[in-house]
Amino acid sequence: PRALFSEREDGLSYRKADQALTGVWAPTKDELLHLAVSFHEGDFNALGNDESGRQQQLKEVAREAMVEMTEALGARKLIWVAGIHRNTAHPHLHLIIHRDYLDRKTEQVKRLGRLPKEFLPGREKDGNGQERIKPGRIGQGFERSLDRRIERARQEAPSRDEREQKQATPELRERGAKTRNDRLTLGRAMV
Repeated sequence: PRALFSEREDGLSYRKADQALTGVWAPTKDELLHLAVSFHEGDFNALGNDESGRQQQLKEVAREAMVEMTEALGARKLIWVAGIHRNTAHPHLHLIIHRDYLDRKTEQVKRLGRLPKEFLPGREKDGNGQERIKPGRIGQGFERSLDRRIERARQEAPSRDEREQKQATPELRERGAKTRNDRLTLGRAMV
């Protein structure tokens, strides 16, 4: 069994996920909405240096995107759990959302029968009649969050040269400095 996560918790068992979704009992299918969100392998890999770090960052991507979705629906809070799967060519997560939510303006319970059309991906024709994929508001929220997390990972990760310099012996550091000097000399000669 895969560990699940929610808005605030990691490592949820299936039983704890059920409790997070409904309070005490196992939810019925008609109480839940199921979405799968798939990512390019390269985007997933750009989130960190190792599998557990990448998965933790993907959890944060989901959390940020769900905040956007909550706001876009006008909900006070959405109750959801998710799990990351790595059993296909593309990393993906399964997102389970409880259909009932509290409306932010009216304070009344609303039921999410279907997601509004603008939230879902689809196809549309541009001005030239070319068909293109439109990600929908959910996809856009995940894209923005993913982009922010990838950029943060790039800023926090030392460059490959810095990592190699830290791990290198004095001989390797000297050879690396000579190689860089040779490249600079060659570059100047080419200019």
